[in-house]
Amino acid sequence: MNKPLVFTDFDKIPDASGCFVFKENKKSLYAGFTASIKQALDWLNRKKESEIHVKDLFSRADAFHLFEFKTMFEALVHYKTILREDNTEFNALIRPYEQYQYLSLKFDEPPFIKTSDATADDAFHIGPFYSRFFIFDYSDIVGNRYNLPNCYGDTEEKRLSEEKFSDLSRAEKISVFNRYYLEENHDWIEDLKDENEECLNNLLFEKSEKIKTELRIAEKYRDFIAFLKITKYLNGAINTGEIKAEIKNGLLYSVNYKGKFIEFGKEKDFEKEYRKNEALAVDKSELNERRIIYLTIKENQPEYIKKLTEMKNNL
Repeated sequence: MNKPLVFTDFDKIPDASGCFVFKENKKSLYAGFTASIKQALDWLNRKKESEIHVKDLFSRADAFHLFEFKTMFEALVHYKTILREDNTEFNALIRPYEQYQYLSLKFDEPPFIKTSDATADDAFHIGPFYSRFFIFDYSDIVGNRYNLPNCYGDTEEKRLSEEKFSDLSRAEKISVFNRYYLEENHDWIEDLKDENEECLNNLLFEKSEKIKTELRIAEKYRDFIAFLKITKYLNGAINTGEIKAEIKNGLLYSVNYKGKFIEFGKEKDFEKEYRKNEALAVDKSELNERRIIYLTIKENQPEYIKKLTEMKNNL
């Protein structure tokens, strides 16, 4: 059983991964799980002056408990257990995931590509992504290479690309979006690889470095699309030895953990209906949980992920 590392001086907290809890008189105030305690605390520290709830949390907390685990899945389970068993009043008030952004595509009018805070309108929404700047970078690569609109700025070049895109039929727009934004099997990524190899053969190292950066971003985007396509359809069991968990529609449904059987909701809580334009969108609050579960299953049951991906691609 993991024992917490307890700190009363926030400046001495190490940069570790795992689950953390702010305490007041041994009562849990706020819990989180992260691959980097330093990044999580840096974010909270930046918000202290502008967000009253974060300021209140730091003023009331008298201890910080850190639980280190071998995997982020174990940290997730411990975090969910704390939320289930304790009344952590600040988790409903402090929501780091609100900064996440959706990539939104429109077929009929500009802006054809933009970032969005929510999925309420009729655009086709993808995500959320952890950073709007990643969306900017990816749309910039696609826009520059294929003369397509990007999702930021108000330049003459962007207006011209949007005018050109407006002239396409709806079917042509859908085809473009499918190729560059909706499919994880981006054939154009292979073109980037060929171009990079040609640069290396001709000793064009500076250009090669630029292409390598584009490749990293494009491959990261492709992998994220692959995750979004199947996360809502992940069902089954995860057994790590210490933890036996049931997954329902990509989320943690129940666990046997530390001698306890814990359910995290009723079946109906895991059967949310999504609109057609949310086929590649999930709730912001669920992203981290879904991502960890997907990566855990991908590592331990790769054939299941492969078969589910093939099934979704053939629909």
